[in-house]
Amino acid sequence: TLIFWRWPSGFQRSCARDGMPPWILGPMPRYKQKAKTPKSEDAVLLAPKFVKILIRGYVTIPTEEQAIKSLIDYFYVPKDNDIRPVYNGASCGINLSLWAPNFWLPTGRSALRVLDFDYHMVDIDLGEFFLNFPLPEIISLFSGIDLTPFRALLEQHGFELFVDSDGLCKVRWERCWMGCKPSPFFAVRFFYWGEEFARGN
Repeated sequence: TLIFWRWPSGFQRSCARDGMPPWILGPMPRYKQKAKTPKSEDAVLLAPKFVKILIRGYVTIPTEEQAIKSLIDYFYVPKDNDIRPVYNGASCGINLSLWAPNFWLPTGRSALRVLDFDYHMVDIDLGEFFLNFPLPEIISLFSGIDLTPFRALLEQHGFELFVDSDGLCKVRWERCWMGCKPSPFFAVRFFYWGEEFARGN
C-alpha cells in the first residue's frame, strides 16, 4: 500500500490515504441480489481467493457504521486448472453512476514506431496493480461482496463473518477493484504520482 504519511502534504497525501475523489453522475445503486451458490468443487477453489483478499486487507468485514449499501455482481471463470472470480461493475449498476476520463494507451504498433535499430523494450507486469491503491469510501460503501455461500469455508480459515439485517455475510472493497469504471484512472494516476514523488526533481 502507499506510505501515505510520507507523501507531499495536502491533496496528494489525503488521496494516498483515503482514495481519490470520484465523479458521481447520479444516484448510487441499491443492488441486493444474493450471490449464487457455486458447485462444491468450485467453492473449494474460490474460497482461497477470498481468504487472500481478506488477509491482505483489500476487502474488510464492515462495522455497523460502515454498512454496505449495495452489492457487486460477480461470477467465476476457469483458468489453467484453477478458477478466477470476476467482479462486474456494469450489471450491478455502479458503473452507470460513476464517471472517469478516458486516457490513451499505446498499442504494440504505436510503441514500435518510437524504436530504432539496437533499441530495446521491456514489458513490466505489475502484480495486482489496481489493488495497490485505496478506494474512496463513497465507492467502498457501494462495493460489497456477498460471501454467504462461502461462510463455512471462510470460518475454517479463522474469519468471523456476521450475518447482517439482509441475512447475508458481506465484505466490502477497500481497494480499486477490477471492473469498477474509475479503477484504471485512479491506479494509473496514483502510479505516476508515486513515480514522480520517488524520482524527485
